[in-house]
Amino acid sequence: MWYFYFVLPMLLLCELNMAKIAILLNIFFLFQCGFCKKSVKVNKSPIIGILSQEILFRNQELFPASSHFIAASYVKAVESSGAKVVPVVINKPESYYRNIMNSVNGLVLPGGATFPGDGNPYYDSVKIVYKIAKELNDNGTTFPILGVCLGYEFLLIVANNENNILKRCNVSHENLPITFESPYFQSTLFSRLSIRQAHTLQYLNSTVNFHRWCAHKSDFHNSNLNQEWKITSTSTSLKNTEFIASVEHKKYPFFAVQFHPEKVSFEWNPDHNIPHSEPIVLALANRYFYDQLIYYAKKNSNKFSSIDEENNSLIYNYFPRFTASVTSYLQMYVF
Repeated sequence: MWYFYFVLPMLLLCELNMAKIAILLNIFFLFQCGFCKKSVKVNKSPIIGILSQEILFRNQELFPASSHFIAASYVKAVESSGAKVVPVVINKPESYYRNIMNSVNGLVLPGGATFPGDGNPYYDSVKIVYKIAKELNDNGTTFPILGVCLGYEFLLIVANNENNILKRCNVSHENLPITFESPYFQSTLFSRLSIRQAHTLQYLNSTVNFHRWCAHKSDFHNSNLNQEWKITSTSTSLKNTEFIASVEHKKYPFFAVQFHPEKVSFEWNPDHNIPHSEPIVLALANRYFYDQLIYYAKKNSNKFSSIDEENNSLIYNYFPRFTASVTSYLQMYVF
């Protein structure tokens, strides 16, 4: 990318601010793409799998006929970014995950409230799908993953040979800006971020944090994670604790965020301090993370063996339950 070595120094010499530099670099990116020789076939009907979770013990009596769930906000977030959804059930054999991951085009690992360890169905499922996703990418199939909060935490543990670097931090009900670890356009995760979205994430209290555990930069760099993953942003809590806000894999289209991008538009619990202000919502800065997942999913041509199999697998076969009075989610799909 020659313009980083010739154009950027010239811009800096001209004393342009970073916003203007970002605009000009976006122009260069578009210019370069205009001369791309290799065209990539785009999947115009992507399907994203969302991993389910066990219903919490305190809620089991509310749903006696069900054992697992998906919060509807994740489904809405994926659909808003232009994809259909298939629930991916926990506590299944590896053959099940191989079959479904060869049928869908990407995967969301949602947030929740459970602990890592063998025997935990959600954690065990994350181990399996992480292995399969790496194999798919190694074999030439673009298969993206987005981990959110608990999904982020479990990805870090699994990717670190199941060594847990997380430490207790209790960052709850906090809306925070992020600090990019390097110029945002240099990371894969933030490479398509608009200037408005970057400003929203960096300067407004726009990311929703509900997590007991944090990963810190020093522990990350001293672990095996540093070999395959890289930190893309950090946040600082109201107690002045800096923690890693987002990461990406250096080789595969795997992204993970400690915060909850889906809550800004789709969760409305008045006690959760979720930001719904116009500058944050309309900037689509939180939706961007699902947009980026779908962008890579469209490079994946996996499909179900038949239309009937696809139709029978989609989330449309289930009905979301209104659960705001009994859980922290506005709506849930229970299975």
